[in-house]
Amino acid sequence: MIGSAFGPTPPGGWVLVAAADFDSNGKPDYLRYNPGTRQTVIWYLNNNVFVSAAFGPTIPPAGGW
Repeated sequence: MIGSAFGPTPPGGWVLVAAADFDSNGKPDYLRYNPGTRQTVIWYLNNNVFVSAAFGPTIPPAGGW
């Protein structure tokens, strides 16, 4: 399966944190988080089709702020 009714299927280890219009195109995008690596990424979507991605910050371990 390449996707689902709600959008593309993420690679293993990634969870959906939020859906918002990050690129102001009027369509929701996904903010994803990998708890194993603490990496964040925004998946830019056109309707429910993956277009591109931009990695964000790696979240420090708890107490590391």
